[in-house]
Parts: sequence; C-alpha cells; structure tokens
Amino acid sequence: MKNCWIFNAALLKGFVCVVVLCLLLLCPSCKEEGDIVGRSLQISTDSLYVDTLTDISLFSVREDSLLTSRVRTNLLGEVQDPVFGVVKADLYAQFRLSANAINFGEEAELDSVVLSVPYGGFFGDTSNALKIGVYELSEPLYRDSSYYSTQRLACHAQNLVEGSPVFTFHPLTKQFVDGEMMEAQLRIPLDKAFFTTRFLGKSGGEELSNNSHFLEYFKGVVLKTEGRGGSGCLAYMNLLSNNAAITLYYHNNQHDSLSFRLVSNDSTNFFSQITHRYEQAVSALRAQLEQDYSACGEVAYLQAGSGLKLRVKFPFLSRYEGRHLAIHKAELILSRAATTDGYNPYFAPGTLTMYYKKDSSLSSSYYLPDYLKLGGKYFGGSIDTSDYSYHFLLTDYIQQLLMGTISSDYPLYIVVNAAATQATRLQIVGPQSVTEPDRRLRMILTYSLIPE
Repeated sequence: MKNCWIFNAALLKGFVCVVVLCLLLLCPSCKEEGDIVGRSLQISTDSLYVDTLTDISLFSVREDSLLTSRVRTNLLGEVQDPVFGVVKADLYAQFRLSANAINFGEEAELDSVVLSVPYGGFFGDTSNALKIGVYELSEPLYRDSSYYSTQRLACHAQNLVEGSPVFTFHPLTKQFVDGEMMEAQLRIPLDKAFFTTRFLGKSGGEELSNNSHFLEYFKGVVLKTEGRGGSGCLAYMNLLSNNAAITLYYHNNQHDSLSFRLVSNDSTNFFSQITHRYEQAVSALRAQLEQDYSACGEVAYLQAGSGLKLRVKFPFLSRYEGRHLAIHKAELILSRAATTDGYNPYFAPGTLTMYYKKDSSLSSSYYLPDYLKLGGKYFGGSIDTSDYSYHFLLTDYIQQLLMGTISSDYPLYIVVNAAATQATRLQIVGPQSVTEPDRRLRMILTYSLIPE
C-alpha cells in the first residue's frame, strides 16, 4: 500500500530548510549522514514526499534465554494462555543468616515456619488458585554468577510445604503480619519437622556460625508451581524486599514468642526459570515458529518472559534503489490487534524496544542510532492508550540503510522492554491485515530527493 502527496514548494520551502538545519544540529557526529544532508541544502526544495508503506515483513521467533538473576521482579506461577499456550515459571532463591553464631536456646521448639515473598504485580487471573511446592536445592547458587531463564538447578525430592495449601495472589491487598501492615506477599507454611532437624538441631553449631558455612549447609530453595485452577496466574515476586524471608517462629525454656529470619537481600542470588509450551498455542502462531509465514501478514505475536520477539524486514527499501534520498522522518507504527472479550487478563506491554544484530548467531546486540541520539523518550516504543499503538522514530536508521552504512542483512528485532521481569504479551496487526486494514503495520516515510 502506498500513498504519496507532493506539497506546494512555496508553502514548504521555509519549513524544509528548518527541518534540514535541525537534522544537522542533531547529528554532528555522523559523518556519512552529515555529508548527505549537507548536500540537500544545495538542492531544490520543490518537493517533499510522504509515503505510507506496508511492504514490511514481520514474524515471530523464539526469544533467546534472558538474564533473570537479581532482577527487580521475578516470575512465579503458571498460565494457560488461550492464544500463546502455557507459560510456567519456577523461582530459585538463596537465603542468608540474619545474624551469626545462632543459638536457639535450651529446649527450643518450633511453633511454625513461613516462607514469605512480597509481590507487586501479576499476569493472568488472580482468582485462579495455584498449588506451589518448595524444595531444598542440592546444587549451590553463587552470589557472583549470572543465571538465565533456561537454567535450572538440582533439588532434593522432599516437598517442604506443610500440608496441601493452595494460593491466590492479591497484589492490591496489604496484609497484617506480625503486628504490622505489610505489602502483599505470598506466605507458604513450611514443614516443622524438617526445620527442627536442620536448624534447631544445629543450634550453636558450625553450620549456623556464619554465612560462609551456612550457604554450604543450606544452599537455598526452589518454588515450583504444581497445579493451577482455571487459566492460572503469574505473579511478579520481589526478593529484594525487606520482607522476603524464611521466618522460624519458636519458643524455648525462657521465652514464649521468638523468631529468627533467613533473609533474601542484595547479598543473595535468585532467578526465574521459565518454560513455554507453544504446542498449545493457536495454529497461526505455531506456523510462524515452524517458519511458515503464509499467514503472518494478518497478525504477529510478541511475548515477554523469554517468550517471543519479532523479526522485522523492510522490503520497500528496494523501490528506492538508485535514488538519492534525504530522510526527514521515518515513523514505524504498530497496533494491538482487537480483542473480543470485555475483560482481558492477558495484558499488553507498556513499552517495546528495538535492536539489531550483526549476525543472528551472535549474542551482541546493538541499539539503533536513533535511540542513541534521541534517547528512549523520543525514539518511542511506549503504548499510546488512546488507540493501543506503538510508534518508533527510525529516521537515522532508514537513512543509514539506504546509504549502506548499516547493512540491511543485519537482523532487526522488536522486543518487550524489560522482558525478563514480566509476562505481558501482544498480538500485532500485520502489514496485510484484512480484518483491520486501517491499523496495519506501516511506516510513514517523509523524504526529499537529492539530484545527482
């Protein structure tokens, strides 16, 4: 699809000069673009062209593993998404002694043990209950190591949860805990017999003398979702909170109400291991993952939580081959596909971003030049809630593609910003959409011609 208008030169001559001068001021460090824009100052400003282009290729690919250790929120839970299939997240966590040389006193006895982890958001239906198991790690977590969404650590077989409770998340509801009103938190009762043997039984011993010995003795735990009601829910857990802890409530022969905390903080490590099962996704999504792109012109799929990213190509560039263009503005517009349900628990991401690689097999990624020059606010990617669209300014990037200073063979991707910390997802109207033609993926290209 292409729309082209030629504006009256007399009306726009002054405007174009101002635009060109602004481009020079914004791009002093880019020699190649500076040269071509400099030439445009000496050309006739008879014409300014605006093309609306939908000759764009957009399809979904599996995301690489993402760093999930020590991020601001970690995923925990399971969701059966009717479009994207199943996503499941387990949470690995290390805990430290809150004091050294622990002695629980004479005739110490546990009253209860509670694992508490605050959370500040969710994805899915919070009315759906989850069953969660807790297991002791048999493989250590290291404070200075990085852990990714595809990694898992070995654990012992015993489930440390007391009884058979189920859990629901209420992120907007504060809780009254130990005489104080606290942030919403998951509170899991743990097996008293296990902690009596492993902790009270080591009172005053080397294992509880300091954290070096303790972390060799008790390596941490993993929280695993082991069943869900309905479509399920994923919560955004905060292991950097002061309230993230394993608390032992006990008494001894001198005191009735005592407690000791094993804490998660800036000196510990933790990460989420995330699994996606796309065999239960809709057929159009499965086809794209199997490299069948026959239907991707209608809709494409993007998912956070180490799920899906979008590969973007611009076939329309071929129509400008052999022509010398000064690009004044290149705006890429993506729109969220319409949903039919009144309440949609599968939220769209607030911000997207873009990067390219010089080889799809390489791990290094590169910001687009417009992002580096303009910053994230003006580069774009934030959702416009008036029409649920996302806009990116790719002016410098498209100019460099046309000049050959960035290769069109370099893979270009759109991803959810901060994708490791959330489970949002998005269906995007494709460039050849029949159901929503007015919201097709498109680029609006504003340019002038430079004579030979």
